[in-house]
Formats: sequence, structure tokens, C-alpha cells
Amino acid sequence: MKFINSILSHDEKVVRVAGFHWFYDVMLGLVLAVAATPAIALTAWRVSEPWYWGGAGLWALWFLFRFLKLLLEKFTTERAVTDRRVIIKTGIIARHSSELPLERIDEVYLRQSVFGRLFGYGNVLVSGMGGNEKIVFAGIDDPVEFHRAIGAAKSAARAA
Repeated sequence: MKFINSILSHDEKVVRVAGFHWFYDVMLGLVLAVAATPAIALTAWRVSEPWYWGGAGLWALWFLFRFLKLLLEKFTTERAVTDRRVIIKTGIIARHSSELPLERIDEVYLRQSVFGRLFGYGNVLVSGMGGNEKIVFAGIDDPVEFHRAIGAAKSAARAA
């Protein structure tokens, strides 16, 4: 929340933060497990041909890069609703941020699969007036509460 806190005005308050669901951590573990599987299998089968190990190394390298990408995404993404706007920031070197003032929000969509409803994760899409401005909060923990927080903040901003 370092970036979001740094851009808040002096009297602006964070209403709700959208965190990654714990399935994201499970996915990170699965990517590591898939990366190691060929090397474990070759060791168990006592295979010594170098081309098999070369293939296993390339496989592991590919999935390790994927793991690092997902890990960086998790630790460099900030998503929040304040009493004035919704904000999302991604990236560490090349930073991308989007924000939409609450008064410019036209619609808020909630997307949850069957597993998402069972385990409490999903996506929230915020659409701005005119349909050109869209912010997607993907894979968030408790999307229903995040959706509710946007609606409550929007109502409070309208009443103020």
C-alpha cells in the first residue's frame, strides 16, 4: 500500500483494500512443483542421459520464470477503494496505475465462478461513464465485500 498511501490527499481515507486470494499462493506452489517434477522423476528413474536432463532443466527454467513473474505480480500490485476513488497499481520498474473517481463510476460488475463462490474469490470490474474507462480487480479475496465497499463509498460520496 506504499504507492496508494503516497498518492492520497491529506483528508482521503482508504475504505477497502483488495488482497490476493490464498489460491494465488497455492498456484505459486503448484508452479514450483511442476517445475521440479521432471527432475524428480529423472532422479527416481535413475536416468543419466544428458538430453533428458537438458529438457528437464529447460522445463524448470520456464516454470521458474513463470513463478518469479507471479511472485512479482503479487508483491507489486496494490488495489484499493478510497472515499473518493478506486485505484489499482501494478509493476515495480514499469509502473502502471489506474484510478477512477467515484462520481465517474457507471457500473460495478461482480464475476465469480462456481469455485470462486465456494472458496471466496472472484473479479470485480469497475466501468466508468461512457464505457471507455475500465478497471479490473482480478483474483481478489472476498469480491462481494469489495463490491459492497465500492457501492458504499460511492453512496457516501454522493451524499457528501
